[in-house]
Amino acid sequence: MATNIAGRGVDIVLGGAKPELKDFLKKERSKQKIVLAKKYAKLGLPTSINPANYDLDAYEAALEKWQTDHNDVVKIGGLAIVATERHESRRIDNQLRGRSGRQGDPGTSQFFVALDDEIMRIFGGEQIAKVMDFLKLEEDQVIENPMVSKAIESAQVKVETFFFDQRKRLVEFDDVMNKHREIIYKRRRRLLEAGTVEVQPNKTSDDKLATVLLDEVGQKITLKDQIMDYLSKEITGLVSLHAPEQFIPDEFEAITKEFVRIIPFDSASQSRLTTKISKLTSAEEISAELMDVVSKTYESREKSLGEAIMRELEKFVVLSTIDEKWMDHLDRVEDLREGIWLRGDKNTVLAEYKKEAFLMFEDLIGNIESTIAARIFRVQPLMQHSTMPERINLQAPSESTPNLGQAVQVERSQAGVEESAKVGAKSSHNFAKTNDLAAALGKMAGGQNTVHTTTGSGMVDKYAKIGRNDLCPCGSGLKYKKCGLIGAKEHRE
Repeated sequence: MATNIAGRGVDIVLGGAKPELKDFLKKERSKQKIVLAKKYAKLGLPTSINPANYDLDAYEAALEKWQTDHNDVVKIGGLAIVATERHESRRIDNQLRGRSGRQGDPGTSQFFVALDDEIMRIFGGEQIAKVMDFLKLEEDQVIENPMVSKAIESAQVKVETFFFDQRKRLVEFDDVMNKHREIIYKRRRRLLEAGTVEVQPNKTSDDKLATVLLDEVGQKITLKDQIMDYLSKEITGLVSLHAPEQFIPDEFEAITKEFVRIIPFDSASQSRLTTKISKLTSAEEISAELMDVVSKTYESREKSLGEAIMRELEKFVVLSTIDEKWMDHLDRVEDLREGIWLRGDKNTVLAEYKKEAFLMFEDLIGNIESTIAARIFRVQPLMQHSTMPERINLQAPSESTPNLGQAVQVERSQAGVEESAKVGAKSSHNFAKTNDLAAALGKMAGGQNTVHTTTGSGMVDKYAKIGRNDLCPCGSGLKYKKCGLIGAKEHRE
C-alpha cells in the first residue's frame, strides 16, 4: 500500500535487504593482514580490507540465504503493487508502477477505482452508477474495460492542464511584483553600498562629507542633493495645488500650513512667513522663497548636528521610509490580487491587475519621496552621554610591577580644578566619583603587584593584582578577561 509519494526513498529489494560486509566485522581487530582464502574468492571482497577482521563464513552463509529468498520471490512474480485509487496526476501513478520494476526485477501492479473517487467524479462516475442501478448490478461488481482506463487518463490530462494553467497564472502575477521588488531593492542596495566620503567645498556647497550614490541613469549624485530634489518637488506641488492661477489671502495661509508639515515652525514664524510670501505675485517666486527657507534651515540643522551625524541621519530617514512604504505596498497589492477576479475572465483579470499594480507602484514612489521630505526635519538623533569617569590615563608599568603593575592616574582638567574652586559642592561630587573608582579598584588588593591610583588631591591608594573576573582598570566597565581593550600595552604586561 502506498500514499501519493509512491514509496519514493525506499529501496524495495526482493527477498529482503542484501547482507553487507560491515555487519560481520569482528570486535577484536587484527593488526596483521592475511591473504584471502580461495574459497572466499566468489564473495568479491575488496582488496583493501583485512580478511582477518571479518567473519567471512557467516557472511557467506547470509548471502546464500538471501539469494535463496530472492529467487523464491522472483519465481512467484516479484513485487505486487496494489493501489486503492488513481491519482489526479499520471506522474504519480507511473512512479507507483515503477516500484514493481526495480533494476529489472519482475512485478505487477493493479489499481482499484471506485465510482466515489475524485477522479471518477471528474470522469463521470454518476452516469456509470445510474447504468449499474438500471442493470441491477452488485456494488462489488468488477468493471474491466480498456475504454475506462483511457477515459481516466483523459480526465487526468484535463486535471493536469488545469493545475498547469494555475501555476502559469501564478507566475504571471508574481512577475508583476518581481519588477516592483527589483526596483525597490536596487534603490536600497545603492544606498546601503554608498559610503560617506570627504569632498572639497565648492561654490554651491560648503559640505566636507557626502554620501555618494548612483541614480537610476548611472550618474553620481549625493544623497543630500537627492533629498533637496524631493523637497523642491514637494514645495512646487503644494504651491501649484493651492494657487494654480491667482492668489488670495486664504491660499497664502493654506500654503504656510502645508509648508509647516515639512518644517515645524512656531506660530510667530508662520505669521512672518505668510506675510512675506503674500507680497509675492507668482508661483515661481513663492516656490523659490520657500526653497530658500528650506536650504537655510537644512544648513543650520547640519551645522548644529555636525556633518557626520547629518549624513547618517539622511540614510536612516531614506531607508526607514522605503521599508515602511514597501511593506504597505505589499499589503495593498495582496488585497488587489484577492479582489481582482471580480472584473472578468482570466485574460481580462491579468491585464487589469498589471494596470492597477503599476498605478499603485507610481503612488508608492511618490509617497516615499513625499514622506522623506516631511521627515528629514523632524527626526532627531538620540545623543548618548558617556557614564565613564572624567579622565583615566593608563601609564606604562614600572620596574617594580612587572606583571600588571599599572599606574592608573585619574587626572582632572585644569578647567575642572578652577570650577571646583568656584563651586565647591559640584567639585566634591565629581571628586567622589573618582574616589569611588579608586575604592573599587582598591578592593582588589591582596597580591604582590600594586597599582598606584593618583587623584587630583595627590592621594595614593594601593591594591593588588587584577583578577580575571574583576573589573578592568581601564574603565570600560567589563571584566578584565573580556575587555575590548585587551590589545593595549597595560594588558600585555
